[in-house]
Amino acid sequence: RQVLRGVDLDVEAGQIVGILGPNGAGKTTAVECIGGLRRPDAGTIRVAGLDPTQDPHELRELLGMQLQECRLPKKMTAREALDLYRSFYADPRVLFVSMHQWPFYPGSGAVDDIGTGDARGTTINVPMPAGTTGDVYRDAIDRVVGPALARFAPTWVLVSMGYDAHRDDPLTALGLTSGDYAVLVAALLEVVPDAKVIALLEGGYDLDAVRRGVHATLTAFEGAPVLPEPASRGGRGGDVIDAVVRAHRGVLG
Repeated sequence: RQVLRGVDLDVEAGQIVGILGPNGAGKTTAVECIGGLRRPDAGTIRVAGLDPTQDPHELRELLGMQLQECRLPKKMTAREALDLYRSFYADPRVLFVSMHQWPFYPGSGAVDDIGTGDARGTTINVPMPAGTTGDVYRDAIDRVVGPALARFAPTWVLVSMGYDAHRDDPLTALGLTSGDYAVLVAALLEVVPDAKVIALLEGGYDLDAVRRGVHATLTAFEGAPVLPEPASRGGRGGDVIDAVVRAHRGVLG
C-alpha cells in the first residue's frame, strides 16, 4: 500500500522539527527515506544538497540517526560487537564518562574502573548514591567532566540523556529536576564550544518528567536555557566527586 503521498518539507539550518502522526502514518518511513535507509518510489529528497540514494557515503559524514529499533549490523556477530565495545576501554582515542546511580550496575561503573594500558584515565565513572541532586552533578562537570574534556579536546561529543535521573522517575532514586538538565547541558556546552555535540534520548519512565526534561535540554542547545522546575540542591554525593578526582589525579589536573 502507499504509505507517503504529497509530503513537502523544508528544514533550514538551526531548525528543530518533529514529525507527528498516528501509528501507520508513515513517520518512520519518511525518516528512513531521508536517511537513505529506504528508497522512495517517487519524489526528490535532498539533505544538504545530497541525494540519500545516490550519495549515501557522503551523507553518512553529515547525518546521524538513532532508529526506533536498534540492532546489530547484519554482518556483525555478538562476539564482534562485544570486542568493539570492550576495545574502547583500552583505546586512548575514546573518552568515556558515566554518571549513574550506584549500585544499579553491580560489577561495573565503579570509581576505580578507569581504563587500561595507554587508555588509563579515559574511562571516568561517577557512581552517584540515591538522592543525588543537581548541584552535585554540576560539581562533577566543573571538577571532573570539564577538565577531562579540556585535556582530551574531542571533536565529537555524544551525550546519552538519561531522564530516569529525574526525582519523579519510578525506577531510580536520584534527585534531579528538569531544571537541572538545562543547567547541566548548558555547562557542558560551554566546555566544548568547538565540538559537534549530539544528545540521544535514553532512559526515563515518567513521561511528564521526560517531556519537561527534553524541553529543558533543547532550550540549552538553543543557547537560552529554560528551567521548567528549579534546579535541585542539598542532596548526597559530594564525597563521590572527591573520590573520582583522587582516582584521576594525573588526568584531571
